[in-house]
Amino acid sequence: MKVLAVTIRVKADKIEEARKFFRQFLAPSRAEVGCIQYDLFQCDTDPQVFYFFEKWASEGAFKSHSQQPFLVEFRKRYPEILEVPNQIMWLSPV
Repeated sequence: MKVLAVTIRVKADKIEEARKFFRQFLAPSRAEVGCIQYDLFQCDTDPQVFYFFEKWASEGAFKSHSQQPFLVEFRKRYPEILEVPNQIMWLSPV
């Protein structure tokens, strides 16, 4: 199993647009083969910060996910939406 947390800080004038854009990722991601969990959160104290928490059955499932058209589009829109580069943290159970 592959678990990751992605922290995304968007530009202040892109909060609503980013929220709507990111919500579009949920249903198709959850329907992908190998998706165990795929959740989106927004920070209560800093609305510019969003978090994706993801669990994938395998590295292959995650790699397939990362090639989905909506994520390809998101990467193209980084300069427009993100205030700073997103941070990806791979997590292991302890």
